[in-house]
Amino acid sequence: MNRLRQLTYEPSKHDLETQFAMGRLMSPAEVAAATRHRPHHETECYEQRWMLCGDVKASTYELFSRTPAIAIPFRVSAFTSTPGSRWGVVTHQIEGHQHRFVLPLWEPASAAFFRAMPEARHGFSLGRAGELQAVVIPGQPTGEEDIQPLLRLCTSAQRPPAEAGLGDMLMAMLTLGRADAIPSFVMGHEVTDVSVSMLTSGHALTEASPQETVH
Repeated sequence: MNRLRQLTYEPSKHDLETQFAMGRLMSPAEVAAATRHRPHHETECYEQRWMLCGDVKASTYELFSRTPAIAIPFRVSAFTSTPGSRWGVVTHQIEGHQHRFVLPLWEPASAAFFRAMPEARHGFSLGRAGELQAVVIPGQPTGEEDIQPLLRLCTSAQRPPAEAGLGDMLMAMLTLGRADAIPSFVMGHEVTDVSVSMLTSGHALTEASPQETVH
């Protein structure tokens, strides 16, 4: 498990171009409500799934939208901040472009999402920043052995004190926005473009507006 450290050096050019957005986690019930008026053939990829929703740069969106969803590699990571708060990160990458979802592990909804991953009862919606277009990536089965360490962190993770929570979240966001925070896992490509969708504690996990996040 990697530990986040305070930035004490100048960010690189790539870090200065990182895009940050607020993410949302939708429960299967919220997803069903958001897609209830759509034809069945359009909603099959959403059925009984938890959905993580976020935004990516336009250039990253173009790559993701023309790549078969099953061919988009991903990685699940866990981080502990210097004050001790714990975060889960789900990263998708095509060429040098990464999108990173950052979830607070002390939230029950985050644990529910990760528990759904071995059975592929999850998915992702990545919107083109500033627009209504989105690409949907159905989740692929994730090995139990890969998820269990993260679920143990969910069990032991504690909510940070209110007075420290905002600063801790900001530091986690800035650190995970660094190009080198998640090493490239696509052979032959270094990470050059990063988009981060950060889920905040509480309201973003439980009060998502389904019609605004599932496309």
